[in-house]
Formats: sequence, structure tokens, C-alpha cells
Amino acid sequence: MPLQELKFPKEFIDRKAEQDLFKGLMEFNEHARLFAVQDKRGTGKSTLLELLQHQCKFKFYSPVGFVQLDVPSINSAFVFIETLRNSIGLNEPFSRFDGKIAALAGKIMVAFAPVDIPINVSGNISAQSNISGGTQIGAQVNIASGEWNEAIHEQARNQCIKAFFEDLKSLYDENPLVVMLDSYDRCSEELKTWIIEEFVLPLSFNINKRPQRLLIVLSGRELPDFTLMLEEKYSDLVRASSPLSGWEKEHVNEFLKVHQYTKLSDKDMDFVWEKIEKGFSIQQALMLADVLTGE
Repeated sequence: MPLQELKFPKEFIDRKAEQDLFKGLMEFNEHARLFAVQDKRGTGKSTLLELLQHQCKFKFYSPVGFVQLDVPSINSAFVFIETLRNSIGLNEPFSRFDGKIAALAGKIMVAFAPVDIPINVSGNISAQSNISGGTQIGAQVNIASGEWNEAIHEQARNQCIKAFFEDLKSLYDENPLVVMLDSYDRCSEELKTWIIEEFVLPLSFNINKRPQRLLIVLSGRELPDFTLMLEEKYSDLVRASSPLSGWEKEHVNEFLKVHQYTKLSDKDMDFVWEKIEKGFSIQQALMLADVLTGE
């Protein structure tokens, strides 16, 4: 498939350092399977993810799933998984999950056994003579389960989630898949906890049990402290973007213009860039721009 042109918004700032990190991760030659993109508002995180999605499809030829976590309707683990599966696309054969979802929609209880469903068994036995003079005995058994209720519905949803993880393991040990989660910091606290403990932890950090060619991109203004969580294993298991890392002078100039600092002289812009080169954060760079413009 030829590489298609991607049209960037006028305010897009090239983040070459992150693109290079992503390219390295897509080779799957190292242990890291989590790409953490943490930065302040207005620094092009969402546009970067758009670019990486484009590269997945037309450069790396990899399916990609994307979930915008600040959407109010994504309020549970089940909705998150369902949204993710749909975004990956129907060309990817999640047969276990899709079968469970169809059974859930049809309230087919037998598809979710074992679940805590009360079963009533009834029947009758009949006997009749056959042409050889013997007796033929027949039995009819009726099995009736209880009505579909909220408890059963929740158990069924949990089994759908389990089926999704089973599909991930079977499909992406040899074939690549990228999962991108944006605005992590803006979803509910309950979903944040579930995503880290039940999704990121087993799928990125459990080297022996995770799908071997699954890459997760987690983006937000604030992310969990993976250095504290992983300690000495952090450098092996996580690749992270650094605010303003790898920006050239023209990138800084564009960044300042996006934030309406259009009156800065070339000398002032050079001064801001020099400070960024020495480690200034985004907030410090914008504060310096305020001083230089007299605001």
C-alpha cells in the first residue's frame, strides 16, 4: 500500500524525537512495549498520535486501535474494551470477543457458562410397544434457565473482556498491533486504575505472558509515575517522550507563534530556544516569552 499524504494542521509542531522512538519500538527488538507521551496542553500530543496512526497504517502496515479516553460515554472497562475493539476494525478477527458480544446482545445464557444461573430441569418418560413386540422407552427433558438479570449481564460483560484478552494473545504474538490511548488524565479515576492494573501492566510489563508484538501508546498531560512503579526495570520496559525533546529552533518558533507570541523578535526567539536547549520546561519557556513581550 503506497504511503498516503497526511495533511497537518497549520499549528503542527514536528516532534521528530518521538517519531524516532516510535519507529524503534515498531521493530519489536527490545523489551519495551509502552510508549508514554506526557506533555502540557497545546504541545501537539493529539496531532502526534494522528501522525503515528498514519504511519502505522501506511508505513508499518500495522492495524491500530485508538481510544479518546475523555469521552464521557467511555465510563467502564467494558465500554473501553468495546470501543477499542471497534476502532481496530472488523478486518481483525477477534472471533472469541465478537462471538461473546453477539451472545450478550441476544442474551444467550449458554454462551456464558459457567455463570451463576439457576437451572430448572423437568421432563417425562413414555413407553410404547414396537413392531417386534418389545417396548420402546422415550424421555423428554426440559431445561429452563432463570431470566436474564443485571448480575448475569455483568458476568457476561466480564467474560467478553476476558475473551478480548484471549484474542489479543492469540493474534498478536507474531503480528503487530498498536493501541493508542489519548487523554488518560481526563478519564474517571476508576477507569484510570483499571487501565493501568488490568491493561497496561499485563500487556506491557509481563514479558512472559504478554502478546509479543503489541505496542501501547499512552498519552496525557499527566501519566502514572512508571519509574516508581517499575524501579530498575523502567529503562527496559518504557520509552517516554520528554517535553520539548529534540525540538529544533524552527519548532520552538512555531510553538511560540501557536501560543500567540507573534511579537517576539528573532533575537528573543533565539534566546528562548537557547534556554530550552539548557533544560527549560514548557511552562518556563512560556513564562520567559511573557517577560520578553512585556506581558
